[in-house]
Amino acid sequence: MSFTIIEQATSRLQRSELAVPGSNTSLFEKAAKGAADIIFLDLEDAVAPDDFESMLDLDRYGARSSAFDKIISATHDHFWDPLDKRYIDFDEPFDMDNTMILPETMIGALQLDYVNAILTDPKERIRFANAQTLRTFSSILHGEQGALNLSASLCHVLKDQGAQEYAANQ
Repeated sequence: MSFTIIEQATSRLQRSELAVPGSNTSLFEKAAKGAADIIFLDLEDAVAPDDFESMLDLDRYGARSSAFDKIISATHDHFWDPLDKRYIDFDEPFDMDNTMILPETMIGALQLDYVNAILTDPKERIRFANAQTLRTFSSILHGEQGALNLSASLCHVLKDQGAQEYAANQ
């Protein structure tokens, strides 16, 4: 578990995303301080292309390399513990009918004059915002499910234990 204090990021629309090569840890902090709305580590660039084939070589099985240690250690402090109440406190009651899941400023559609003119009733705004948020979360979870399937497949294919560890933690 990380004891790093995470400052709340400024809420903003998700208009841009930045792919950071996993092999270049010097770009991680620079990317985090940048203006992109979404930042992700590009796994395809986590190992030099000429080294990736060696991860599939049967002769290397059981001989853990340090090829992935750099990226694993560089991202460790950015992991979060879902049971840490500083992030989400599941013990607190939540009223979906009267409280928005996300701040209104994070619901892109509610920033439009057209939508604001139609959704004048506070209960309808909350219902709309929460439905939008749940659809967004569902999309994210479907993407994560695909990523989990890929990670599981990679763990079976990659013979280097460091590569397996990295793939399993994605």
